[in-house]
Amino acid sequence: MRMDSDIAICGGGIVGSSLALALAREGLSVLLFDMSPAPARGSAGSDRRAFALSLSSCRLLDTLGLADLLRKRGQAVRSVSISDGRAGQGAGPAVLGFDAGEIQEDSLGCVIEDRHLRSGLIGLVKHQPGITHLTAAAVSDCRVESSGVMVLLTSGRQYRARVVAGCDGRNGTVARCVSPPRLMKDYGQSALVCTIEHELPHEGVAHQFFMPPGPLAILPLPGCTSSVVWTESTAEVDRLVSLPEAGFISELQPRFGDFLGRLRLVGNRFAWPLSLSLAESIAAPRLVLVGEAAHGFHPLAGQGLNVGLRDAAALAEILVQATRRGEDSGNLAVLRRYQEWRRVDAASLAVATDFFNWIYSNDSDFLRTIRGIGMFMVRGAPWLKRSLIREAAGLSGSLPRLVSGRPL
Repeated sequence: MRMDSDIAICGGGIVGSSLALALAREGLSVLLFDMSPAPARGSAGSDRRAFALSLSSCRLLDTLGLADLLRKRGQAVRSVSISDGRAGQGAGPAVLGFDAGEIQEDSLGCVIEDRHLRSGLIGLVKHQPGITHLTAAAVSDCRVESSGVMVLLTSGRQYRARVVAGCDGRNGTVARCVSPPRLMKDYGQSALVCTIEHELPHEGVAHQFFMPPGPLAILPLPGCTSSVVWTESTAEVDRLVSLPEAGFISELQPRFGDFLGRLRLVGNRFAWPLSLSLAESIAAPRLVLVGEAAHGFHPLAGQGLNVGLRDAAALAEILVQATRRGEDSGNLAVLRRYQEWRRVDAASLAVATDFFNWIYSNDSDFLRTIRGIGMFMVRGAPWLKRSLIREAAGLSGSLPRLVSGRPL
């Protein structure tokens, strides 16, 4: 059967584009199906959403060719401050700080706006030999055959590849074709994301402020600007999104506090419902799930995209090694190596985020005391604190070569 590529990737977002670049740089041919039309990607519009990239994710993107972009457009995170409190009352007595210097690093990662990161990745994809990037390309079905997969587009066009990677979300076509049992949990919460300008400098410090309805994350961006991820009940987030700017800022300021001075909203507000989603299996004959197609987490740790990038790095390493050995890269035994490698990372993060959301998103005095004791214990155990910092920076566990800054 004639093949159009070694691998077809459904989903041209950050994870899909990163996977395509990692594979093509090692000589594999890639079909990248992107549902977005070409002009929409990387446009400068009003979309100011931002991503908190762990140090390991930054190293992956550096290796792929985005070092200059991260340095010029991103904001290095020097430390993270974690506190527990109530709106208008400030932080509680237990405050936990993670500093990059404690693990002998210059930063724990960086924060960069979605528009800049997507634009940079698309520029690399466009000029990378071996990648065929098809925009406005919606995949309707994947039909597994004896030696490959036929990918059908809604336009009626058909392509064949040895293996298909689903990077198009939990409701994407590849996830439906794999159709594994999936653990689902609706948190009854939504996340509101926006960008704000403030009077005082943030000094490269990220803040995670836990409040009874849900956490408020403040992520530093270049200049006196920060990205806010505000978790509340879905009904409350709907109300906050509908407020005029002055009303919204008047609600945000007491929760935010005055340590950065007065606030001003920049761009639009975005909201999405939060749920846990974990596929029991992420590999099937010639089909594999990556990133959000395989798992979705509560954003309180900001690790969703980072886990997806580690998925991409691991899958690239598995497929490149299989190709070099002369193996059929779509063979289930090959794809199960990827599944076994990534299973623990995803499952452990799912358990951790679910637990921390439960223990922090409440106003129980008993659990509040337990939380405070836990923070004091971590502060008093330097070895444990360093371990948690390395985990937050994405430096723990069995890491793929690319996220360690090493070529394949």
